[in-house]
Amino acid sequence: MVEVTRSDFTESIHYGTAVLINSDGKILKEWGNSNILIYPRSALKPIQSLNLYKDGVAEALNLSDKLIALTTASHHAETIHQEMVDNWLKRMNLNENHLSCGPVWPWNEKDQFEAYSKYKTKRKIFHNCSGKHCGHLAVCSYNNLPIKNYQNKDHPIQKNLIQLNKKPLLYYTVKASLNSKLIDRTIVSTDHPKISDYAQKLHAEVIARPKKLSDDNASIESVAIHVLEHLFKKEHYVPDAIIFLQNTSPLRTSTHIDDAIKLFQKKNFDSLLSGYNSHKFFWEKNNLFVKPLNYSPKERPNRQNFTNQFIENGSIYIIKYDVFKKTKCRISGKIGLYQMPELLSIEIDTPDDLLLASYILKY
Repeated sequence: MVEVTRSDFTESIHYGTAVLINSDGKILKEWGNSNILIYPRSALKPIQSLNLYKDGVAEALNLSDKLIALTTASHHAETIHQEMVDNWLKRMNLNENHLSCGPVWPWNEKDQFEAYSKYKTKRKIFHNCSGKHCGHLAVCSYNNLPIKNYQNKDHPIQKNLIQLNKKPLLYYTVKASLNSKLIDRTIVSTDHPKISDYAQKLHAEVIARPKKLSDDNASIESVAIHVLEHLFKKEHYVPDAIIFLQNTSPLRTSTHIDDAIKLFQKKNFDSLLSGYNSHKFFWEKNNLFVKPLNYSPKERPNRQNFTNQFIENGSIYIIKYDVFKKTKCRISGKIGLYQMPELLSIEIDTPDDLLLASYILKY
């Protein structure tokens, strides 16, 4: 990408890829192949800090340019960095125990010596990502989101408004449900004002989720129970069946949903889940050793003969209301399977999943 010369001799050659885009995502200029998959690591910090602007946090909290810069890059935990992180946490009435990054020593030897002399232990504020984590905590505090587990993939700031091809993940699930010919009502449960507003713009119903059901310890079943109790109390509404559609499955379509419902009704299952056929050999690790789970190494089979093994993909769950009311579990009784293609069974758990889903949707 860059060749550096000195006295007409090539001193060094730097390889890489760069791309310049506008606010609509249109490529204005690129050097190299901008379509290659990479592991950007901390280069994503500026993108992750966009929540500070998208939600108006930076302006509302009057964050300085220095604090904003701290969220967009890795630091060495020099004294100035330590003080900035520590003071920012105090402004939010938080402390370093709320940071999900791990405790480490500062980067430079001089700062390490001073930190040991003063604290005698590693600290989370020394972590080179602590500025970015403060930014996440600021977004949570400003939007009244749970502080706990903000780093987890299921937390609203990490998942529900993540953009996939310029649309939030929520868009794909809500649209698939609304376009279904067999679903009567599409209901979104959330405690996040922005998610609520967006869902209503898509013409979904929204039921406010109580705080006690908004952390990572709350199960999808407990949220469903709250929704059902709310509907019965307000409308005396009781559905025939309940369909769980998770935001992390953006490649599931209305056709998949309707086909799954038809199978559920035709076979009179108590509940149904979606999955895909697996031809993989599975092993379980127990301390230092491993053991096979689905085959014998002495009689190693042809993997293509594994026709009756399926992996749950999290896309679709259907259960009769009476069965769910009795068991309080989304999979109970006579369980059926709706088979989906493996390529469309992606669950968005990592940045790699997001990249792959983006390519599939585009091409």
